[in-house]
Amino acid sequence: MSNAATTETKPTPPPVETIKVKVDGREVEVPKTTIDPITGKPVPTTMIQACNAVRVDVPHYCYHPKLPIAGNCRMCLVEFGTPALGPDRKPVLNPDGTPKIAKSPRPAIACATPISPGMEIYTNTPAVKQMREGVLESLLINHPLDCPICDQAGECKLQEYSVDYGQREPLCRSEGSQAETG
Repeated sequence: MSNAATTETKPTPPPVETIKVKVDGREVEVPKTTIDPITGKPVPTTMIQACNAVRVDVPHYCYHPKLPIAGNCRMCLVEFGTPALGPDRKPVLNPDGTPKIAKSPRPAIACATPISPGMEIYTNTPAVKQMREGVLESLLINHPLDCPICDQAGECKLQEYSVDYGQREPLCRSEGSQAETG
């Protein structure tokens, strides 16, 4: 009987395919796919995950990395652009050789929108700030005013985001809204 130690070599995992995107002007390489925590299958990496990779905070209420994506709070709205394509389906280039970015006319929810090569994500533009203020106001208009007795008092994302991303004056006041303080 031989006492020779046997070493088992494990096959090396395939290299992770990455995509280059820009978040607020900072280029980052992120995996093309991530593992879905529920099914265990690869799913496309989203804008919010790319932003997290460069430590850019995108406010959100309904997103959690270990839960299915709901995408219904709209707090994570961002602007984005992708490389413009010519009639030949090849990227249009700027004079300096970089791809020309075509900014989307509509925002996207960062928690559910997959990234694509060359995409640029803008999280801090005036339009994004205005959208966040509108979402917050919509949430606050009918939110109960029981913060002093709320279980979340002191650790409430709604309070934190209202301070960080809200506006000083409401866009509208409706009669009988709970946010109105007589």
